[in-house]
Amino acid sequence: MDKELKRYMDVEELAGYLGISKWLIYKYIKRREIPFIPFGRLVRFDRWAVDKWAEKRMVRGFLRREPRLSAMDFPEFELPEDVLAEIQAEQLAAR
Repeated sequence: MDKELKRYMDVEELAGYLGISKWLIYKYIKRREIPFIPFGRLVRFDRWAVDKWAEKRMVRGFLRREPRLSAMDFPEFELPEDVLAEIQAEQLAAR
């Protein structure tokens, strides 16, 4: 059976599969951050569980949001000076 298609892997095989060091795998095991199956002093990893774990850790791209509009963006509207000052104070506080 091809190594990449094995369902259960040891630490060395998993490190190769994920492209990370064995020591990082051991660190994840110690912190219980990665799904593993203990067999006494041996551990095995279910490839499907590891794939789901890795998928959850994947960083997604940030959505680009349109800038929020404020009353300051509409100069055609006249605002009283006190309201204008309050809006400016809120914008400065938000920074």
